[in-house]
Amino acid sequence: MERLQNAIAKSAVRVGGSVFIAIDGLGASGKSTLASLIAAPLEAGIIRLDDLSDAQSFSWMPRLKTEILAPISNGATRLQYQPTAWWGQKPPPPIEQPITPMMIIEGVGAHHPSLRRFWSVAIFIDAPPALCLQRGVSRDLASGRPKNEIERQWRKWQADELTYMKAHEPAANADLVVDGTTPFENQL
Repeated sequence: MERLQNAIAKSAVRVGGSVFIAIDGLGASGKSTLASLIAAPLEAGIIRLDDLSDAQSFSWMPRLKTEILAPISNGATRLQYQPTAWWGQKPPPPIEQPITPMMIIEGVGAHHPSLRRFWSVAIFIDAPPALCLQRGVSRDLASGRPKNEIERQWRKWQADELTYMKAHEPAANADLVVDGTTPFENQL
């Protein structure tokens, strides 16, 4: 965690009183895994962009700005928002969480140029698209939906993600790039 702590120490960017770490990469590259790994030692809260999305690429941006960034900027001490129900499942209960001195935002598009000014540290997870597609489809088979339907949705998402990656180069603009094919513990 030395590389991450050094990157945090070098940044003066704050939203309200919070340092934000943004984790970007293709869907199923390991963003949620990395966020969970670093949250405990940093005592950081996690905001998952998938919880704000309606399953359309980058549809989460308005909700991120109004339901997360605006309250934190205005001095709120807690967040409350309704996570998205994926695959037509019953809506999960609302998320209520404290705003901590360190917050992690993770999701595809987290390094979008319109958001970079909010982040203290930007981490990009580099993983091959084919591996991400395989991981994503395997994970979502638990939803009970037909495999061909899941694969079709993942291919659409990944095409949108690759367009974003090409247009905005989140890896080139990251403070840290980690390999999504190997354990994260020794990379930070």
